[in-house]
Amino acid sequence: MKVVVINGSGGCGKDTFVQMCQKIRPHKIYNISMIDAVKREAKSFGWHDEKDDKARRFLSDLKDAWERYNDGPYDLIKYRIELIEKTELMRHHTTDNIIVFIHAREPNDIERLVKDFNAFTLLIRRPSVERTHGNHADDCVEEWGYDMIYENIGDFEDIEFEARMILNYIDGVEIEEK
Repeated sequence: MKVVVINGSGGCGKDTFVQMCQKIRPHKIYNISMIDAVKREAKSFGWHDEKDDKARRFLSDLKDAWERYNDGPYDLIKYRIELIEKTELMRHHTTDNIIVFIHAREPNDIERLVKDFNAFTLLIRRPSVERTHGNHADDCVEEWGYDMIYENIGDFEDIEFEARMILNYIDGVEIEEK
């Protein structure tokens, strides 16, 4: 099983990229985020999936508070990775060819994921999209020395080609052309 930290500014195509990977390798790609649980809890405070600067700041602040309290966001990600591994071993007796993409913004989270799971790091950029700012999580997207940077400048066919190439690079699995 490979863990891949994926990062990039809002709107750069991170989820589209992972969805393309899922299309290429059905049932082998997981997509989770450091703030999945934060978003679920934010709804109880009145957040309704907005992605403006005010909402992004709220989610960042909520994650920070939870981290200071008991490191919950990171502990939950560790638990989810371990659960995926156990589930795959029970189902298929192997975790070969499994990739877990983890959306993580802050350098301290990325560093821990690299250390704890030997994670590969991938930054996605889309020059036509203005970088989001307004909280420390969005402001520090470029502050990590990523293993790979993907410039998302093409259409869906280009994304599919790049996804195939990056999957091959990450784990060396040859993917047959359709």
